[in-house]
Amino acid sequence: MSNLHIEIGERITEQRKLKNMNQTEFAVALNKSLRTVQKYESGEIDISISTLQEISEVLEVPISYFIGYDSTHMKIDCLSDVLAFLFKLNRKNEIDFKIEVEKATDIHHRKCSIIINSHDDNYKYNYPLVQTLKEFQKNRDSAEIYFMSYEALDEWEETMLNRYIDCFLTDKKIEYLNTTERLKKFLELDRQRVAEIAAQQNDGDDE
Repeated sequence: MSNLHIEIGERITEQRKLKNMNQTEFAVALNKSLRTVQKYESGEIDISISTLQEISEVLEVPISYFIGYDSTHMKIDCLSDVLAFLFKLNRKNEIDFKIEVEKATDIHHRKCSIIINSHDDNYKYNYPLVQTLKEFQKNRDSAEIYFMSYEALDEWEETMLNRYIDCFLTDKKIEYLNTTERLKKFLELDRQRVAEIAAQQNDGDDE
């Protein structure tokens, strides 16, 4: 019985209980025997990737949660990979970011910033993300001046990845509208923006 099998079993048990499922119900959902499910959760037997995928679907959590986060699976070989990550992040409910590009006469000397508001309660993972990035900056700078070893930086990064492995992200509901529907919504939002600006100006005049 390996430590990995035990850890996977413990995570399965934890998520099953969060779903308010007993082992019998879980076994029925997986089309497995009760004894087999008990062995999964105790770490007595190895679980194939295909079975783990079935378990992740029943419990509605990513398969990566059960096996632990493996940063080596990330593919960042070209600029398109970086852009793909940003595009996907933009479609998640729990994190929000703004993009600010400095105006400059020479377009080759512009600076671009990604702004994450840690105090926005509408996005529950903004705060831990900002806090982690703040610590990451400190540790990265320390490693670059040899105050902190890169081994320690690697260890810290792995700790952070596993700390937030159960902070799941959900997809935004994307509206694919025809031209008429899209313009109708655009005009509605534009009227709301104009009304908000007018209200702010009136408040300023009253002061």
